[in-house]
Amino acid sequence: MLIETGGYISTEDLDQRAKVILDVKCPASGEAERNHWPNLTRLRPDRDEVKFVIVDRADWDFTRRVVSEYDLETRVRSILISPAWEQIDLAELANWIVESGMNARIAIANAQVYLGTLTCTGVAQDIDLWTFLKRISPKRHTFYWNGQRRW
Repeated sequence: MLIETGGYISTEDLDQRAKVILDVKCPASGEAERNHWPNLTRLRPDRDEVKFVIVDRADWDFTRRVVSEYDLETRVRSILISPAWEQIDLAELANWIVESGMNARIAIANAQVYLGTLTCTGVAQDIDLWTFLKRISPKRHTFYWNGQRRW
């Protein structure tokens, strides 16, 4: 069972067999004050994930503080960084992640990539989606597109 939660309701009473994806609200969402911080202490490294949706540099700095304060790199299976659609440059966000040394993945919603190619412009260079994903994804992941293995 997979439960993705907005993070403002306690996960204390969830069935322990459930996998949790906890969405931590960043300041630009206008909902950061609703985060139920004890949820972060219940995350399990063998199955749970935490997700941050990033709009700007302030959200990224907030994410880094939360990851550090709650030791999320060792507390969760994955840290997912989702760019707010058309509000932040993907290459710039990828550079922030790489420069920070954080063990995190960029999570792009499938609905956002409906044409098959996404152009990233900015700090790094213009790159297509697959090149971008190869650069920022851990090698242990395999990507599929339209049912075909890409790498």
